[in-house]
Amino acid sequence: MENRIRKILDKDCGIQPDDTIIIGVSGGADSVFLLSIMYNLGFRLVVAHFDHQLRDSAKTDLKFVENLASDFGLQFELGSADVKSYAIQNQKSIEEAARILRYKFLIQTAQHYNSKFVMVAHNADDQVETVLMHFFRGSGLNGLTGMRPKKVIQEFHPDIFIIRPILSIWRVEIEEYLRLRNIDFCLDETNLDSKFARNKIRNDLLPILTDMFPNIKSKVWNTSNILIGDQDIIQSQVDQTWENMV
Repeated sequence: MENRIRKILDKDCGIQPDDTIIIGVSGGADSVFLLSIMYNLGFRLVVAHFDHQLRDSAKTDLKFVENLASDFGLQFELGSADVKSYAIQNQKSIEEAARILRYKFLIQTAQHYNSKFVMVAHNADDQVETVLMHFFRGSGLNGLTGMRPKKVIQEFHPDIFIIRPILSIWRVEIEEYLRLRNIDFCLDETNLDSKFARNKIRNDLLPILTDMFPNIKSKVWNTSNILIGDQDIIQSQVDQTWENMV
């Protein structure tokens, strides 16, 4: 698995061994898996944990991640914000408010350490859920390509990259990796709450679709990957035309 991730980092992310990487760790299986892999590969890491103040058990997650960083001998940074109040004040969903505040914290941490890379643990299942969400809400090519392994999010910072090296790794692979190595992780009970759009797709819709079309997740993932190539070709032609005309 380490070699697989190393190839992705080299091919799609452009990260060098001496780069400092801010790695977001919630304590869940995905982020603990990514932290373990990156640590084994010998990268320079700073563990960043964000408390959304949405559930009492979050304090347990915080302590778990802090202890994990200590066990690895890594620097630990903590961010915290009242996501619910922010959502109400800014008329946003809890999901969107959490995303904004979490990324702001990660970007600020990267700036503090003069790092150009923030790494997060979105996996292949997350990619499928994201593409389906965009499809149901009505989206063009930008939305149907889903998330990219390396991307700048302009609303947060024009020069700091968001890195997602496990977009091609399925959740079952992650859980198997952790199980075989007896690596503990935290369980977030809010992932079972289907009042959130992503959870509803994950917990309610995808089991129905999978029953009808057993390979639906891999098909959606492959379609997204194909569309990324299409979008890159279109964008390169637009950029060239712009250079020629302006």
